[in-house]
Order: sequence, then C-alpha cells, then structure tokens
Amino acid sequence: MGFWNAAGKLAKAVAKDALDGARDMRAVHDRLETKGSEELKRIVADNGIFSSATETEKRLARKVLSDRDER
Repeated sequence: MGFWNAAGKLAKAVAKDALDGARDMRAVHDRLETKGSEELKRIVADNGIFSSATETEKRLARKVLSDRDER
C-alpha cells in the first residue's frame, strides 16, 4: 500500500502545481488585457539582456494583440 500512497501524494502535488500555474498565467493575461496596444507591442519587442518581460508575458501579450486583431 505504500506505493499507492506515494503515487497519490505525487499526483496531488502535480495537480496543485498545474492549477497554480494556470492561475498565475490567468493573472498575467488579465493584467496585460488592461494595457494599451502600444505598451503590449513594446513588451513583445523587448529582447534585451536586461529585459523585464518574461517569455510568458511576451507570449500572452502577443495573444492579447492577436485577440484585438493587431500585430
């Protein structure tokens, strides 16, 4: 029974991490939706070494622009 208890705990941990990640991504998406198109374009174009935008933010900014039919 020890194996199944460990497998159950692992499955719960994975599910919790996935749910937390989805919540975080939704929060970033909601925050980016409030920004103007020009600011979103700056986020997408920010490729410097000291870039403040994460890859997730860039991807979601592109999605928001796409949803607005802008590029």
